[in-house]
Amino acid sequence: MNRSWAIVLCAAIVSFPQASVLANEARQVFDSLYGQKIKQAAATSDRADDIALAKDMLDVASKSKEHPALITLLSGAAHDLTSKHADGLATAVQAMQLLAEFVPDAKASAREKLIPLLTRQMAAGKPDEREQAGETLIDLLLTIGDEKIERKQYAEAAADYRRAMTVAQQRKSASVDVAKAKLEMAGSRERSVKQLARLQEKLLQDAQDNATAEEIIKLYAFQLGEPTAAVAYLNRAKDPDLLRYVTLAAKPVADISTDDCLALASWYKLAGDGAPPSQDKTLAWQAAIRYIDHFRRTYVGDDLPRKRADVMHDQLKQSLSASGIYTRTTRNLLALVDPDKDVVNGHWKRVDGALVSSKQRGARFALPVRLTGDYKLRVGFTRDQGDDSLVVVVPVGKTQVGVAIDSFKDEGSFSGLEQISGKRARDNETRLKGVLIRNAQRHTLEIDVSIEGNAANITAAMDGKTIVRWKGSQTLLDVNPQASVSDKQAIGFMAWDSVFIIHSVTITLKPGGEVTPVRE
Repeated sequence: MNRSWAIVLCAAIVSFPQASVLANEARQVFDSLYGQKIKQAAATSDRADDIALAKDMLDVASKSKEHPALITLLSGAAHDLTSKHADGLATAVQAMQLLAEFVPDAKASAREKLIPLLTRQMAAGKPDEREQAGETLIDLLLTIGDEKIERKQYAEAAADYRRAMTVAQQRKSASVDVAKAKLEMAGSRERSVKQLARLQEKLLQDAQDNATAEEIIKLYAFQLGEPTAAVAYLNRAKDPDLLRYVTLAAKPVADISTDDCLALASWYKLAGDGAPPSQDKTLAWQAAIRYIDHFRRTYVGDDLPRKRADVMHDQLKQSLSASGIYTRTTRNLLALVDPDKDVVNGHWKRVDGALVSSKQRGARFALPVRLTGDYKLRVGFTRDQGDDSLVVVVPVGKTQVGVAIDSFKDEGSFSGLEQISGKRARDNETRLKGVLIRNAQRHTLEIDVSIEGNAANITAAMDGKTIVRWKGSQTLLDVNPQASVSDKQAIGFMAWDSVFIIHSVTITLKPGGEVTPVRE
């Protein structure tokens, strides 16, 4: 389909005033514009025309986000045209990702198709697609598991985490530890559910069994995160701490005084710290952080309690980070970029879901999100032409810094942070000399940022090999003006005198991390 057909279809979509009307008419519009073209493509043995037609459909679908019925038809047809061909797998994956993201009612079925598609792409896709397919599959399985945890389907979540861990081990992925930690967490919670059932049965035999009632209360409060369910057993508890703190924890956090918030945080932290290795400690620690955060937002008073809260907050963040249980944002943030709005300098264009730079000095764009706290950023990219650098600008607490790859090519190529105390990657302690990027080869850059008070820990790895490890004061960090983006909480990309393809940008948020889109 040429561009004129896309314009006709978009005009037809806009002409429908209501989504319900579109739902009734979408099939007619789709068939009138694509029915014959699909038949023509199916009648030939050349799969290139199938893939080209599917890409055109997805281009229109990406412009039809307010019309889920049409996205469903376009994505489904694009999937059917390409999913049987190894060189069409990337387009089929893109179709199902688009469907899952913008049509909530179709999310489950789209994911069911994504899992075998990604598995095939990981094994038989184009060489430069296989690594990203593996990481995308791992992220998808972990996300599905996380959603089942929210629904308290612990055994089912464990199956997804186990599969994610298997894929991560096969791919030697950095996600192995996260998948393993989540699997252990799901197993612990499933054991807690079974233990709860046994204790409840025991209490039925002896309603005055105070010790059993208190064990049930602790399971609800610490292992299952359900203090309101524990309240029903408080009349049989003798422990004064259980009586006080469970009663408080059952209230909305906004109704709890600042003093009680700090006390609750201490209570939950102590419970998490003291739990045996076989038990999941993360729910207790997460509850403690929730109460500390509320305290820090609302407390007005002398500095001693605030300092105590700050120290406890940092300790809990470290404990949660060490546990490996991160909240994962698996949405490809690159999909949020609008080149017309987010390019800072030069030219970037969207091609098959990726962003491609022009070959010029300082081509820049910023992701339309604000990122705070601790996180891991994963970027999939390829240098298509040229031999110069890519710089990824990342937020670090109240400032930002650039991670430069292959800068100063005329001097041997240097990678590292820039800037530190005004010094660029060639001149500061993170300098790594030598060419890292190979043209036409897909690379993965992972950047890990953690904040501890005024200090920052930053590591960066390319294709699994550590290239940066730095710790120091945030105040030492800055960005080379040639790569800067105005918002210090934004993520930026700068290509220098080379054509770069940015395939994907995904975030793993660590405790306290948050990513917020700047527009709907």
